[in-house]
Amino acid sequence: MRVEVQIDPTLQEPCAVLHLSKLTPSIQTAIEILEKEGSSTIISVQAEDKIFIIPPKSIEIIRTEGRELALYDTACKRFVVNKPLYELE
Repeated sequence: MRVEVQIDPTLQEPCAVLHLSKLTPSIQTAIEILEKEGSSTIISVQAEDKIFIIPPKSIEIIRTEGRELALYDTACKRFVVNKPLYELE
């Protein structure tokens, strides 16, 4: 993927424009991360073949289950984290 960045000090708020032939899960994740720019830290996780962005405050448990890193939120919903544990720390 080709990425182009233009810095314009006259802009009041950052703006991202994406030109895509199709929306992929990784692009959707990138969009959600960009939309949360400036807010508190967020974590992207997977459940039911979808990617979710969850705030750290809603995390109850993080543990390894076999070869997966699983995260449970305050509603006891299970998510799979696609990054190593040290990155979550």
